[in-house]
Amino acid sequence: MVTKSRGDIKHGKSQVNWRLSTELIEKCKAEAKRLGLSSIPMAVSYILTQYFNKKGE
Repeated sequence: MVTKSRGDIKHGKSQVNWRLSTELIEKCKAEAKRLGLSSIPMAVSYILTQYFNKKGE
């Protein structure tokens, strides 16, 4: 997986372009639907938030 950040994003915001396999994208779509989220970015945000909250315990 390769990530790339854009430098022209407003302060406090970020944008990352991800290159993901088709298989991983399909898994993310399924997980987003299961969680009741409307998009893959929302699912990724949710999953990362849960991960880091759990890691911080």
